[in-house]
Amino acid sequence: MAVMTVTPRAQEDGETAFKAACARCHSVKAVEIEATVSGRIRGPDLSTVEPDHDAAWIVSVVKQETKLSGRQHRPPFRGTDDQLDAIAAWLVGLE
Repeated sequence: MAVMTVTPRAQEDGETAFKAACARCHSVKAVEIEATVSGRIRGPDLSTVEPDHDAAWIVSVVKQETKLSGRQHRPPFRGTDDQLDAIAAWLVGLE
């Protein structure tokens, strides 16, 4: 998978984009973002990213190009590629 280069501005916008596009289903407890739904729709907490997963991998999962645990990400991401890049860079930068 190709290495993704993301500008510092995109990283700064990542949290805002995450809150708008992802926080309904996903929490990031490391920065006190809590998913607003419960039950089967709720996705995992994304406070940490596995060491072998980079921003490009996150993008490929969210775009449904790569499966995670044999399953595709649901629902399809409705934001822009720039928003998704910013979200992925922000998640990878959380440490």
